[in-house]
Parts: sequence; C-alpha cells; structure tokens
Amino acid sequence: MDEVITGFRISLGGAQSYYQIDADLTCLGKVIGGGMPIGAFGGKKKIMENLVPTGKVYQAGTFSGNPISMTAGYACLKLLQSPSIYNKLNEKTIYLVKGIDEVAKNNNVSILINHCGSMFSIFFTKNRRVKSYQDVLLCSKKKFNFFFQEMRNLGIMISPSFFESNFISLTHDKKDLDKTIFAAKKVFRNNIFKQ
Repeated sequence: MDEVITGFRISLGGAQSYYQIDADLTCLGKVIGGGMPIGAFGGKKKIMENLVPTGKVYQAGTFSGNPISMTAGYACLKLLQSPSIYNKLNEKTIYLVKGIDEVAKNNNVSILINHCGSMFSIFFTKNRRVKSYQDVLLCSKKKFNFFFQEMRNLGIMISPSFFESNFISLTHDKKDLDKTIFAAKKVFRNNIFKQ
C-alpha cells in the first residue's frame, strides 16, 4: 500500500490502520524520517524474506541508515505515539475546513472540501461529492488556479494543483488558521467566483 502521503497523517498506523486494510506491502516517504530524505518499505514475511540476506533481491538506497535521517525519524515517531497528537491535528483541520467553507458560503462560492486527518482538498464545484479522478475533472480548474495564485499573493501557500492535498501540521496555530480563512474570504469576493 502506498502510504507516502497518508502514512502517519491520519493515524499512527496510516491509512491502512484507519481503514482497517491488511496490506501485503507498505511504502513510506520522508515522513518516516521526520521530513528528512529517507524512505521505507515493509511487508509480510512471505514477501520480505525474498530480500537479501535470506533472499535474492538486493535493496539499497543513498540514505539507507543515514544517522541524521534516522534520528529525526525516531524523534518524529516518538512524538506521534501520543494519541492527543492526532486529535489536535484533526481539530485544526476541521477548524480550517469549516472556516473556509463558511466564508465561501457567505460569498456564494460553490466549493466542496474533502478532508481526512490532517489532509484536505478544495474543489470548486456545485457537486456534493468528489471521490474520483473523473469527479475532479468536473471541478473548475480556472477557479482553483485563481484561488491558488491569490492565496499565494496573500502569503498563504496551498498545493498548486486541485489533484493534490493540503496538509496541516502541529506548528500551525489558530493565528495561522485564522489568517488562512481571512485570506480565503478576501479571495472569494472576486467576480471570477460569481460565474
């Protein structure tokens, strides 16, 4: 299971724990190293026993065992073991999503915001469901691109594509979230959203 994006973002066990999936193989990205350059994969014994030293498949990487990445990863994993961490991340994400949704509604802007854990995606659509690639293609790319540029001009960095997720971290405080909501409110007043 590809947990490069979802790993540790919605639960300590990633999406497979959250959705109760029994994955044969899992891959993780920089999150396993606290944002440092590292990746990891692991899986069931029947797969992993094919790797050297017991199997024939050799695996290596430039940063394998890098002490800085391992130390950062250890510190990150230690922090994430506190159940309150995920409650805080969820609360922050819900606060931001509700705030953006409210200012959109107050300005008659049709949006849908999907969110899970510390991840959220904004879609400019009148549809009440965006669950697939085809659903995303029905959303307004023009409005999203305008929103992205204007938010950036106001000092708020969001993902540059409506195919990508945005993320909340523990360092985002209420002031940051309120600033983001206020910026969205300013952007939503533009006439492009009235079309």
